[in-house]
Amino acid sequence: MTDHVFRSLRVLPAALLLAGALASPAAAQLEQNKGEIAGTTADGQKAQKEVDQLDDQRDDLEFKYRRTLLQLEGLQIYNDQQKRFIAKQEEEKVTLQNQIENIASLTRDLTPLMLDMVASVKKFVALDLPFLQKLRNERIARLDTVMADPQALAADRYRAILDMYKSENEYGRTIQAYTDEIEIDGEKRKVDFLKIGRVGFYYQTPDQQISAYFNPDTRSWERLSGSYNQAIRRGIKMALEVIPPDVMVLPVYVSTQSSEQPSK
Repeated sequence: MTDHVFRSLRVLPAALLLAGALASPAAAQLEQNKGEIAGTTADGQKAQKEVDQLDDQRDDLEFKYRRTLLQLEGLQIYNDQQKRFIAKQEEEKVTLQNQIENIASLTRDLTPLMLDMVASVKKFVALDLPFLQKLRNERIARLDTVMADPQALAADRYRAILDMYKSENEYGRTIQAYTDEIEIDGEKRKVDFLKIGRVGFYYQTPDQQISAYFNPDTRSWERLSGSYNQAIRRGIKMALEVIPPDVMVLPVYVSTQSSEQPSK
């Protein structure tokens, strides 16, 4: 038995040596496999990182591409709109050019008409009742200045003529009283004038002793009887709004072949 144990003990170291000999290559292989696995894992992680980077780059490129498409679409819409604007402006240019040509033609056609209108209003003022002569002559002078100004537009000239006609037309519908000078019996005297539309034109001295009416046919002043002094004075006060409007009984001149006296 002792011998058997001894043999067993001798065998055990040998077995251990054999196991150690056999375990050394396996351990080396295991370590090698571990290294290969670790390398493969590192390579996989690196590859995955590269894949992730490529994926991010793809997303970024896709975003930029879509944004560029939107910008391109916006530019196309803007360009189309600008083309429509340009086409509209070209149409307006043609229209304006036609209008300018028409205006030039119209100006040439209007010039003789405007000159005739100026001549007519001048003649009208000269033959009208001689009220507010200084003011009306100043307006005619301003009108002549506008008509003679080479820089004045046809519209400005036409407007000035219409303003003159409007003012003259208003005189026929208004009652006015004002103070001015007139020659009476060879002497300059201040008098109060009374204009009733274009129906009658009168004056009266401040002392209310002399009254007269204007005779359009003879273009001269004719004395009225003293019975009209009070009526003319009331008319002057009404025109100046000193008293309220009321009925006025005044002589009105009527030109006829049989009579040249004021109608009473």
